[in-house]
Amino acid sequence: MKKMILLLTLSLLSSSVLACAYELEKQISAPSDHRLKIKWEKRLSKNEEISNYRDDLLFINPYDDVDFYKATGSYHSGWFQLGLIVDRKNCELLNEFVMASE
Repeated sequence: MKKMILLLTLSLLSSSVLACAYELEKQISAPSDHRLKIKWEKRLSKNEEISNYRDDLLFINPYDDVDFYKATGSYHSGWFQLGLIVDRKNCELLNEFVMASE
């Protein structure tokens, strides 16, 4: 029974993350030649810092109860990765910033 409840919980969580990723794609302002790959990364704490792979500080979270997603896309011959700060309650995009691009 515990396994069944755990599987159901995981299924509901993953379906809500997928639904939110779909909604986020409509809200992102960056143009992309192909569909964006949106991935949930983690839940953020207030004042938690986000850095890129070079340890450059990109964002300090001023919000309570938010999730951090990454979106990767391409435009012409280059690519980009965005950081997305998302309200957990309604999947509203609160902040969008470039993490890397080429």
